[in-house]
Amino acid sequence: MEWFTARGHQATVLTVEPTQEVHHFRQIDLSCSYGGRKIGRMVSAARLAYAVRCMRPDVVHAHYLKGLAWGIPLARFCPIVVTPWGSDVLEEQGAFKEWYSWSLTQKVFASADLVVVHSKYMEGRISPLLSKGVRVVRVGWGINLQTFKPGLDVETLRQRWNIGRDQQVIFSPRLAQPCYRHDLIIRAFSLIQKESPRVVLVIPEQFPDIEYVCKLRRLISTLNLGDHVRFTGSIPYSDMPLWMNLASIMVMVPQSDGMPNTLWEAMACGALPVLNRLPQYAEVIEDGINGLL
Repeated sequence: MEWFTARGHQATVLTVEPTQEVHHFRQIDLSCSYGGRKIGRMVSAARLAYAVRCMRPDVVHAHYLKGLAWGIPLARFCPIVVTPWGSDVLEEQGAFKEWYSWSLTQKVFASADLVVVHSKYMEGRISPLLSKGVRVVRVGWGINLQTFKPGLDVETLRQRWNIGRDQQVIFSPRLAQPCYRHDLIIRAFSLIQKESPRVVLVIPEQFPDIEYVCKLRRLISTLNLGDHVRFTGSIPYSDMPLWMNLASIMVMVPQSDGMPNTLWEAMACGALPVLNRLPQYAEVIEDGINGLL
């Protein structure tokens, strides 16, 4: 969004989770605080359609297709581009837990003038949801190489989190939710730690499943890893380049995934990606060359 505004375009984010950071683009909060989660999502979707009707923009880009974006079929007054995330379309990530999710997501795709995906794998997974004739293009993620780059000063992080200069860091950056299997990473780390006692595991608590985080803490206590694991709370995105620089290894072993930007960001900062062998990861990582599968 900042890229567009820097080039003179007017850009507006319609969201239910407005950020508190200062931006050059406008944000409109469409969240609904009444009626519970399901009704609230539908109200927000209707608000989205109304906002688009009032604004009549040159183009709408729907990024995340569940919930708020379900209002897109009611807002067909301009070209529409949609970009699905894994959690939008992968059943193993709970994409269609509600009985109505498949139908509403399918209608969003049907309303699109263009569908953008980030991997060959995702292109295959969305095909059952697409109407005949919907145009799909594959566009790889881009990152800001002025922000995500090696050589950043991480001394402040080391001091704040009591990580010595002689200690290497393994960073598990994904959301603190069961599908990202931080518990498996912790169990593997316990074996590594026996061989390399000075290694530290860092786990952020982004959008945490509280019950799952409590389970992780109990596991760490059971394995006597309390002195070797850092839970950092939610990390601001602006701090991610520092953590990626601090990390020697960035590890991700989800049961399922789309194509996370985290992978590109870690590689740009010099962290070695260690991943489970998902087909979408194999589109980017050649085992033993630019990472480990």
